[in-house]
Amino acid sequence: MYGGLILASVTEKEERKDANKPLIASIFFNRLEAGMRLDADITLCYGFSEPYETCTPSRIAQHLDDKGNEYNTRAVAGLPPTPISTIHVKSVQALFEAPKTDYLFYLHNKNGEIFPAKTNSEHNLNKSKEL
Repeated sequence: MYGGLILASVTEKEERKDANKPLIASIFFNRLEAGMRLDADITLCYGFSEPYETCTPSRIAQHLDDKGNEYNTRAVAGLPPTPISTIHVKSVQALFEAPKTDYLFYLHNKNGEIFPAKTNSEHNLNKSKEL
């Protein structure tokens, strides 16, 4: 149950749009089931005690492999040790409403639209597009 709260908190901070949260939860479930890292940038920022708004992509990139930050799900497998935010009911519901998918990757465009991918190749193709 505590793991669910942790995952709901990561979903809360990774996805701002309530309608998208079940898909993000599905991707996180798939990653955990496949033995992958969560790779959620927001957890790395939480370990810096820094809000995502000021935790820039360049700062994140400099610390991707930092295993000393126990919240860095880019380097440390599994869930972070504690929740990383206040959890709203929509993020908890997202765990229960997560659709069965084969997606393992996602990215957002400037408008917050999600582009999921099943493979790293598909994900890289999404990255190369002007979204």
